[in-house]
Amino acid sequence: MSPEPGDILEIWGEFSGAFFRQTALRSIEGALDSVSIVRKIIQGKLQVPEGKNFGFVDGVFVGPEMIKRWGLVLGEDLKGIAVLAPVKRDGPLKWKFVKKESH
Repeated sequence: MSPEPGDILEIWGEFSGAFFRQTALRSIEGALDSVSIVRKIIQGKLQVPEGKNFGFVDGVFVGPEMIKRWGLVLGEDLKGIAVLAPVKRDGPLKWKFVKKESH
């Protein structure tokens, strides 16, 4: 498959050191026919369920890797970018926090 500009793709693979090795690629354009927005800016306070290492900002999933990378704490004000992405492999698309803006 040769991607065209504007295609929405799902990519599987794994990291090996600092490199990502792609193992599969498929177009998910049909899965997003009813979705017109795939990226948005969010802002709010981080909520972390008790005993969990992940959280949410206004219903947007913040993964444990993001919390650890930025040293985030419960109640912290966050502003950044969320994208539609599978939270779990082969799962449905949901909003996921991917980039923190500096204050």
